[in-house]
Amino acid sequence: MGQGHPAELAARHDLDNALFEKNQLPESEDLFRAVLAGRSTVLAPEHPDTLVTRDRLIGTILLQERFAEAEALYRELLEDMVSAMGGEHPETLGTRIDLAYAVGMQGRAAEAAGICRDVVESGSRILGASDLRILDARDDLAMWVNDTGDHAQAERLCRELLETELHILGPDHLLTLSTKANLARSTAGLGNVDEAEQQLRAILTQLEQILPAHHYRTTHVRRLLSQTTTGRLA
Repeated sequence: MGQGHPAELAARHDLDNALFEKNQLPESEDLFRAVLAGRSTVLAPEHPDTLVTRDRLIGTILLQERFAEAEALYRELLEDMVSAMGGEHPETLGTRIDLAYAVGMQGRAAEAAGICRDVVESGSRILGASDLRILDARDDLAMWVNDTGDHAQAERLCRELLETELHILGPDHLLTLSTKANLARSTAGLGNVDEAEQQLRAILTQLEQILPAHHYRTTHVRRLLSQTTTGRLA
């Protein structure tokens, strides 16, 4: 089996996913670029597997905080995904959520919230309201609504989502913990800083026990905690 064989490319893709989950982002980016070159040649640029690899590659760029670069690449990818797989394909919906993150991290929270809201509305019809991608989109929606300063609406969104997550995923799932952190952020924004700090410290302790120290989820909660304790949370 040669280096360009589809099965070998799939194995390298899986290895790269493992590096991605370990937050080894520069190494992951290099490997995804190599796999993308192989899949573009062997499978064709518009093949779904090639498009998925492009998405994963851009994800490594996003998590290295190259947000403008990631946004441009996501917009190009989405055009190809819609053409090849359709606008409501699960992979397309996931890429739209990631685009929202790239947009929001450049200070355009309202635009990011709008993208997530559209994903929730259209994706719920196709995938069902309990699909993990839809729950993820709802979590990000609450995060961006918080960023717009509407902490009361964000609090409501978080509480509604938590009820579903606790039932489906349990209290210790990473997405549940993310929503708890977003809820704590809302709590701080509404003036209950001490309560929010206590909640964030508890969430951070859980994350540090199960994730690498510099994992993006852990880093995000640390940032929220720092903002809360220094009184800089809007």
